[in-house]
Amino acid sequence: MLARDNASIAHPKRAGFESFLPGAVPGLLGDTPSEISVSVPDVYNSALSEANGTIDTNYAANFGTDPSALRSAIEAALAAEGSSLTADDVVARVQAMSCAGCHRISNNANLGGGIAWSPSLGFTHVTEREIEVVGGSTRYLLSPALNDAFLPHRQQLLQQYLDRTLVVRLLEPLKPIGGFLVH
Repeated sequence: MLARDNASIAHPKRAGFESFLPGAVPGLLGDTPSEISVSVPDVYNSALSEANGTIDTNYAANFGTDPSALRSAIEAALAAEGSSLTADDVVARVQAMSCAGCHRISNNANLGGGIAWSPSLGFTHVTEREIEVVGGSTRYLLSPALNDAFLPHRQQLLQQYLDRTLVVRLLEPLKPIGGFLVH
């Protein structure tokens, strides 16, 4: 949905999305991949799930490097939060939250703040072509993203739930475990 600041590239929903994105900055300020979240309204989802990095799914390429109203609005939102992240970091984080980002084009991407997006296995996060033995059990190979980021976070939330120490946030759609994303 991010479009280059070029009058020849326009999308009818561009203005609405550019109004939405700066308000999403607080959810993108996490210190780990599991703490980063954004819930983009479906009206701005283009139904693309290509993971080959085409211009439609490569947010950073669309964002560009030139000054723009969107860049300024994101920078203002970051300043209001007291964050040292840049507008480019925010766009990298939004891209990592997209289908294409999570599955391919954000593999090992620098998300600012000293964190990188954990990689998939090229596209999937579980392969049925390779196996590994873990703790004496054979299983299909899992991606570093699952092993290093997402499953440990889910385990932590589940353990807090079982221990009755989970601080429940107001529930939002798509955040079913105590108001937390478990990407």
